[in-house]
Amino acid sequence: MRVGLAAAAVAVVSLTTVSGCANPLADLGPLEERYSGPPMTADTAVADLTSALAEAGVQVRRTPQEHIAIECHEYLSAEHAAGTADAAARDAFEKAGTRGWRTVPAALPGGRSLRKANWTAHTARITPVAGEPTTAVAVALQCDGGTSKKPPGTASTGPASPSTGP
Repeated sequence: MRVGLAAAAVAVVSLTTVSGCANPLADLGPLEERYSGPPMTADTAVADLTSALAEAGVQVRRTPQEHIAIECHEYLSAEHAAGTADAAARDAFEKAGTRGWRTVPAALPGGRSLRKANWTAHTARITPVAGEPTTAVAVALQCDGGTSKKPPGTASTGPASPSTGP
């Protein structure tokens, strides 16, 4: 075992000398914090995005919690005027930016993602069936630390409280 470890150390030293990288294991400091301040509740996150969507003319429905299998997840959906759903979702996400939501790299190709406190909201570009106008708007929200839901009667230990209803 000691011979293998010594050989690995020699290989790392040789590689760093040849590549010109003096210290491949340098401490680059702490990772960026995901959020600061108190966690935002599910109801607050949903209300905030629902208001931004309403300002853009999109009236969303919140999926009831009994239909969601993971803690700290929320889903908003709406039918919108034919052909304008994607533009309305884009406008709503821009309006959410004035409410403290910041743009983060999109989780899905062609989609958009926003972050505020311990919540991230994602929307995807919904590609319609050939010849059909886009009419759906869907937003998925997830908080940090979401796990499978606990059996009924078990207290949640997640960073934000699950929703209690629409």
